[in-house]
Amino acid sequence: MNLPNKIKIGGHQYKIVFPYVFTERVDLCGDHDSAAKTIRITDNEDNIKRANSSITVTLIHEILHAIDHTTGHDMFQGSEGEKHIEALSEGIYQVLTDNPELKGIL
Repeated sequence: MNLPNKIKIGGHQYKIVFPYVFTERVDLCGDHDSAAKTIRITDNEDNIKRANSSITVTLIHEILHAIDHTTGHDMFQGSEGEKHIEALSEGIYQVLTDNPELKGIL
């Protein structure tokens, strides 16, 4: 799967590191570092290659974290915040995937 190397979020240039091997925590599929302006995403979970759809949902998830941070709202903090951001990530992925006509409007 090819992901962009960079993405602009809230006026900031974020570097996307993919595939990334998490050695600091084995329970992560992705993370967002607001200070370093970096999003890191793994292509492997429990030594199994992740599906492209899962990788894309993770990218959306981390983008939402970056948007949340850059806007200063911090709506997705804490354990409940993670549940909400996961639901939004899955929902956005589904809408974009099932409605290809949306790609041409931006």
